Amino acid sequence: AAALGAALGSSTLAELDLGECMVRDVGMRLFVKGIQVHGSPLSLSVLCLDGNPMGDSGTVELVSLLEGPRRPPSLTTLCVKPAPPRALSAEVEAALRVVCDLARVELCFGPPCGPPSRVQEEPRHSFG
Repeated sequence: AAALGAALGSSTLAELDLGECMVRDVGMRLFVKGIQVHGSPLSLSVLCLDGNPMGDSGTVELVSLLEGPRRPPSLTTLCVKPAPPRALSAEVEAALRVVCDLARVELCFGPPCGPPSRVQEEPRHSFG
């Protein structure tokens, strides 16, 4: 996860769909740390994290990225809906909403991530 975050710093990737990739709280912490240390992807506009077993602590890491100086400057859409039975606490969800509003990032809590034309019909595979 840290290597992916680090690699994104020099990428021209516009959309990243990590939905249903088994990203847990620790993985999100490492992903965010990689971006914070190596720089954010300048062209990343859509980040999809739906369907991962991530809870409050992983989401707080994401909030810290969005609040900080290494926030991807082109980010316009963020999709975050934990995989059942996980759910975000009301406090963390509220914090995420406020940070996204301030950063002018559309926050969605469910599929599809991004434009409807991007819905994938093939099964996704885990990485790790």
